[in-house]
Amino acid sequence: MTSSLVLTGIKTTGELHLGNYLAAIRPLLDPAVSGEPLYVFIADLHALNGRPDPAELRRRVRHVAAAYPAFGLDPERITLFRQSDVPAIAQMSSC
Repeated sequence: MTSSLVLTGIKTTGELHLGNYLAAIRPLLDPAVSGEPLYVFIADLHALNGRPDPAELRRRVRHVAAAYPAFGLDPERITLFRQSDVPAIAQMSSC
């Protein structure tokens, strides 16, 4: 049996809405993925295209980070991280 993992992300360009829940968060609650390693990144680098106010971007990142456990994802089971916390991502984009 092959082990797999789930990797997904969410862009912080606006407020969370029902579509975010239905398309991005709710599927992660499915028992079919509950046994797999789950990595969720907050795509704060992708949000820079819109030149957001830095304070607003930080607020949105915190809001998204708080939403995942609030919607029922177990913080002990998922790895939640900011895209900008992984230097290799920005380094690869400069190649």
